[in-house]
Amino acid sequence: MSRRTERFNRLYDLNADGKVTIDEINNDQARMFGALDIDSDKALSVAEMRRRGRSLQIWRTVTMFDLLDLNGDGKISVDEIQGPTKRWFARHDANKNGILEADEIPSGRRGRGRGRR
Repeated sequence: MSRRTERFNRLYDLNADGKVTIDEINNDQARMFGALDIDSDKALSVAEMRRRGRSLQIWRTVTMFDLLDLNGDGKISVDEIQGPTKRWFARHDANKNGILEADEIPSGRRGRGRGRR
């Protein structure tokens, strides 16, 4: 068994039966989600993701491909690629006119490089 497999089993085999089920992964992710949900509104905001998003990396159960492949067919379509961009655009288009004006364009990621060594 590879080190990665052993680590995966240690993280997710919650009942120690030597098998990892989707329920075990989902239960663990739900607990982790609760810890990331700072305001307890059962949703993660952009601010919460920026503040605690790195914690999501420890799940290692999904890749960027998995997040984009919305229908789970193992392929990413143009619509699936464009979906996150459309949501991002709508979030920042404050006056909802379909144009990102200078004052609506995000200035970049906050805290870039802070606390890293």
